[in-house]
Amino acid sequence: MRSGNSMRDTKSKSFTEAAVNMAVGYFIGFGLNIFVLPLIPGVHLPSDPTLLFTTAFYISIVYTAISLIRTYLFRRLFNLLSYNWSLWRTMKKIKKEMEGEFK
Repeated sequence: MRSGNSMRDTKSKSFTEAAVNMAVGYFIGFGLNIFVLPLIPGVHLPSDPTLLFTTAFYISIVYTAISLIRTYLFRRLFNLLSYNWSLWRTMKKIKKEMEGEFK
């Protein structure tokens, strides 16, 4: 079992995980856009297939960028919270042990 600071993810590891997740999500989202966008009532898409692919491409890029940022930030937040919670429990344990020594 790892202890202390080694349990924390590095920023590069968090970014790599988010980037791989983003790449897979992009291709899934792009494929879904190609099939779903024409099915949505009221959405006026060009009849030219090239323009449909271009529209799907740009929509996918926007959502993928947002997903990358969101995933990275939440990964860092939960990593920080996990580390701080572990540190808090350790400090409480040390305090309890020190109080026992002085009794």
